[in-house]
Amino acid sequence: MKKNASRMKIPVGCWVVLFFFAGFLWGKQALAHPHVFVQTALELELDEKGVRGIWQRWAFDEYFSAWVIEDFDKNADGVFCEKEVQTVYEETFQNLENFGFFTTILKDGKKVPVKRIEHFSVEIEEGHAVYSFFIPFVLSPEEETATFHVAVYDESFYCHLFFPPQNVGIRKNGHGWKVVSVPEERPDLAYYYGFMTPVALRFEVEIQ
Repeated sequence: MKKNASRMKIPVGCWVVLFFFAGFLWGKQALAHPHVFVQTALELELDEKGVRGIWQRWAFDEYFSAWVIEDFDKNADGVFCEKEVQTVYEETFQNLENFGFFTTILKDGKKVPVKRIEHFSVEIEEGHAVYSFFIPFVLSPEEETATFHVAVYDESFYCHLFFPPQNVGIRKNGHGWKVVSVPEERPDLAYYYGFMTPVALRFEVEIQ
């Protein structure tokens, strides 16, 4: 009697296809590990009507920073003039509008499109390039409390953005608003083949 007679045999050609497909997937994952690291900071801006938008600061790692400083601070004076800032924006940041500037805003569980930014600037702090910008996001509480979420991440995992920051700033909070922010994992936003789960900040804006 032959042993293992019932074991299914897989044709050699199928093994080749399987190994090729597996190698393709693993190759994509290997290539997708982070190449740029960003420390984030966030401030919420309010006025008498409610939320007006979100300020962000991205401090880049020393390698990406060195490239930005060397290539775009043309006169090497350690300060980006208006023309240099515009060039940095056009060459290194403008394309992120196709990716929502790596910022996801959720209201009532639905994504709010992030299509533009304002007040883009670049500074050099202790050898690091720091981008600052403002995302318009208008929310006027119709009831006593308004809730929304903010998460900052790169779905391609080429950039790793450290978010949320330990402290969240508030601008123009002199109009009777109480703001509470709490970190919250969002499995529904999982990315990088489902291995990465972003942590969002849940904001509650309340009329006092």
